[in-house]
Amino acid sequence: MDDLKAEIGYFAAKIRKDFAADLSRLASIPTEAIDQILQRDPFGLSREQLSAVRRQLEFDFSVRQDAGHTIKSDYEPWLQARMPDIEFYYWTRLRRYYVEDGMLPPNVVAQLDQVTNEVLDFCGNPEDVGAWSRRGMVMGHVQSGKTTNYASLICKAADAGYKIIILLAGLTNSLRMQTQERLDETFIGKKSLFGQLKPELMPIMTFCDGQRTYPAFGTTRDADFNRTSANQFGVSLANLKDPIIFVVKKNKGILGNLLEWIAPQGHGDRINYPLLLIDDEADNASVNTHKDPRKSTAINEVIRKILKQFNRSSYVGYTATPFANIFIDPVSTAA
Repeated sequence: MDDLKAEIGYFAAKIRKDFAADLSRLASIPTEAIDQILQRDPFGLSREQLSAVRRQLEFDFSVRQDAGHTIKSDYEPWLQARMPDIEFYYWTRLRRYYVEDGMLPPNVVAQLDQVTNEVLDFCGNPEDVGAWSRRGMVMGHVQSGKTTNYASLICKAADAGYKIIILLAGLTNSLRMQTQERLDETFIGKKSLFGQLKPELMPIMTFCDGQRTYPAFGTTRDADFNRTSANQFGVSLANLKDPIIFVVKKNKGILGNLLEWIAPQGHGDRINYPLLLIDDEADNASVNTHKDPRKSTAINEVIRKILKQFNRSSYVGYTATPFANIFIDPVSTAA
């Protein structure tokens, strides 16, 4: 494909010129239109070469992702007013990685940008003082890019001022490790291992503008949250300059350890840093299914206790099967 880079660039420029209005609306370009462009081939490409060029152009211009729909209440927009003042370091780096490294088609990344702006806007403004709590849910089809969506949301939330990010990443060690690796690639920017003398950088770091910055991490590829390791390697919520992320299993013991480590750091008060808690597969183990409405299931209870350690918090659940979540009593405080 590298030996066709110039030819692909030529045809891509033609498509951008001829279909500028469609692309400005984030529309996908029909494959028939790409075929018409390729019929005017000035290079004399072979059938195999034209097929390779067509595949790349279809990836770049025909793959699409439609916008979703929202249901909202008690919502005050804030992001648009703050946009000029936010330095989108983490998001710009990720966007360039997706587009320039060919990870996602440009129009899909543009749609992803719009959608995650909307989700972030529904979260609380991390610059707002006082106590507030926001809760919401993002629903997407199976294998529709939910991990890509929340990785982008994490980057933008960190840019906007969220200092503590907790990602609940399923019930198994393998799924948690897989999610940690994805966040290394899209947000952390290096292999998340404690005690590294020379950290191994991820490819995304080649797309940095200016000085390289890394978030802190409280979990690693090798291990879920552990208070001993966190204390040994200086993980702390005190005087945070950069955001810190924890990728943890939905396990009562692990979440209990995280809660016991977080709670003393408020020194008797609620922690004043803004928290973003993302619950992947939010219908699985997170919902309070206790028969007694006055009691809570174990994982649900510890999630709520973690949220209550912070003056300012946003909870965002992600799921493809929201049926358990939408039947939660909307007036319940124990869901």
